[in-house]
Amino acid sequence: MRSGLLWALKEMCQLDKYLIELEDTLKYVTNNKLERVYWNNNESIPNPHEFVIEKVQGSFNDIISSNEIFSNKQFMYKCVDLMIQYFPKHKYGYADKGYIYLVNDDYEHALQCYLTANTIDEFDMLILCNIGIVYKMLHNFDKAKIYFEKIIQIGSDTYFVNAAQNELNAIKKAGN
Repeated sequence: MRSGLLWALKEMCQLDKYLIELEDTLKYVTNNKLERVYWNNNESIPNPHEFVIEKVQGSFNDIISSNEIFSNKQFMYKCVDLMIQYFPKHKYGYADKGYIYLVNDDYEHALQCYLTANTIDEFDMLILCNIGIVYKMLHNFDKAKIYFEKIIQIGSDTYFVNAAQNELNAIKKAGN
């Protein structure tokens, strides 16, 4: 994977070149059905497909924290569309696209993306929480409650359980 090159292009804000290199990398990984890759210090990585997905997601998280790049909506949509194109059965692309829609107050599209991600992983706490938040923003409090309650029922992550409980309390306090 061209991780160093992608990092450098991102740091230099050469976003068009970044997208070209990202697509070339994703295309190579998916078309060649690699059984293993070698990483730092010649470390053998037995599942290149998952490894690349995790690396791309990590890079996307870095981009989100860079306000200059994150404010470039066209670039962000192209990034997540590449993730979806090359990894259509993975939740990250859909969840990331939902996040972009959510922070831009496009709740209907955000909901579609999060629900798609949820069909891939029904127990991802972040996805469940974001579905609840989107339903809350759409004033569909009954559906929001369902997702927040599901998080509490699963109970595997205290951060999300606390967030869900706080959301439920806020909905109840507002009389919804």
